[in-house]
Amino acid sequence: MKKLMLTLVLTLLMCGSAMAEAVSYSHGSTIVPTILTWYKNDTTYNASSIYLSNVTEGAVECTVRFYDHDGNEIGAQANIYTGSQSGGSCVLESTGNTFSIPANASRFVDFYKKSNRMLFGYAVVEWKSSNLKVAKALVGSVRQYGRSGSGTYTSGFMMINNGQPF
Repeated sequence: MKKLMLTLVLTLLMCGSAMAEAVSYSHGSTIVPTILTWYKNDTTYNASSIYLSNVTEGAVECTVRFYDHDGNEIGAQANIYTGSQSGGSCVLESTGNTFSIPANASRFVDFYKKSNRMLFGYAVVEWKSSNLKVAKALVGSVRQYGRSGSGTYTSGFMMINNGQPF
């Protein structure tokens, strides 16, 4: 009977260790408390962009989950942009809410759409890196911008996580 119990205990211990998952990446996240996208027409709108900079020596994968006023995740509607060395416009790099930021590089996520809608809520910014030694990978800010009437533009920035890496 003792041998049977010992065999049973060892089998359970071996199964438990086989089911354990090894973490092969480091990760982090933060919450952006206010995101807004509102479009009435070309002279009346307001929107938010999230600017993120990778402060590590390796690429990180980012996911930005935007939750609207009803709690629906709508981050897949985002556009991801990078800068341009010529001209004044940014380059659309990808769409959706998951993207890579190369080492020491920056990207911005924009939720602006020319459609008659008013969405507000919050965002969760998540990152992961294959470098297990990375504890904090990103810094960022939110830009609120808009237009309220012909010729009246507004814009301002707010730091994410008080400007500290996360």
